[in-house]
Amino acid sequence: MTHPARHEIEKHARNEFAVAQERVAVKHGKKWRRVLAQVGSTHNIGGYAPALTESKAKHVRKQIIALADTYVKTFDFFGVPSDAEAERSLEVGAQ
Repeated sequence: MTHPARHEIEKHARNEFAVAQERVAVKHGKKWRRVLAQVGSTHNIGGYAPALTESKAKHVRKQIIALADTYVKTFDFFGVPSDAEAERSLEVGAQ
């Protein structure tokens, strides 16, 4: 069995990541509304910035983890080892 071309692996990973991003975005939207409601219930206007900053940081972390998981699953799916290009893509995505 021949291994797929690198661009095919990358295309598959991007497609899978798009799906994962959508899931993360939906969950994040629900949590974001909950955080806003909690802060609003305290009537502390100064609580919005820290709460939203923390929420956004968690969202970014989940996206980075989703990207890493996507690459792992994609390379497993095609039965090929990960490569330096995938590592560079993860580094760029994390930045």
